[in-house]
Amino acid sequence: MRHLLVRWLMAAAGFGSGGSLAAQVALTIVNPGFEANTVTGPQAFDATITPTGWTTYDPTGVLGRDYSDVGVLKPGGTSLYAAGAPEGNNVAIVFLWPQTAADDNRPVGLQQTLAATLQAATRYTFSVQVGNIASDGSPNYSLSGFPGYRVELLAGSTLLAQDQNSVAPADGFFSPVAIEFTTGGSPAGQGEAITIRLLNLGVPNSGIEVNFDDVRLTATAIPEPGAAAAIAGLAGLGYAWRRRGARRRADARR
Repeated sequence: MRHLLVRWLMAAAGFGSGGSLAAQVALTIVNPGFEANTVTGPQAFDATITPTGWTTYDPTGVLGRDYSDVGVLKPGGTSLYAAGAPEGNNVAIVFLWPQTAADDNRPVGLQQTLAATLQAATRYTFSVQVGNIASDGSPNYSLSGFPGYRVELLAGSTLLAQDQNSVAPADGFFSPVAIEFTTGGSPAGQGEAITIRLLNLGVPNSGIEVNFDDVRLTATAIPEPGAAAAIAGLAGLGYAWRRRGARRRADARR
């Protein structure tokens, strides 16, 4: 009877079978390190493909004009990133060729809508490596500078959180970025599919390419107030049982 009561209280507190009250779960992202695409060739990049599992975000139709495009880069063994990719071998490319002034400051990039949906009382942590490619000395264009980035976390059309230019990686280096968002009891976008976006901001006269790698999203359930009270009740109940058992043993010895 005692064990049944404990199990009932644990279930009421939010402990699933074999689970914990606030377990962190890695949500599935297709091709999070851009390794699903094979990159070959002397310059080790392909700007004619959209990375597997991802779609382009291009609301103003910038991609496909001149040389503006997305793709995959394998930086190992080049001067572009001397340390290679932060995770695996490949990184994503968002390359915006300088165009007219009307195209300046128009974010373009990659996005992915996940199978996971937004849940109440949950903390989401979205992280990614953001890279500032080094110049390769090409006479046709310069990779120097950094056009700015933004990463976004959405549920349906609801923007939950974003990070814009909180880091400024040096030429030829990546910097980690992480944003957190915690939902309440009835959040906007609840039940909607989660979308993540990786954007090149296209700031004029400041560079043309941003790279991304090692994309991750975790979800951690947040205990409700009733769960905390149930845990405290479990502790008190356990203490009472121990006192009661000790008293019975003492009585039996008399």
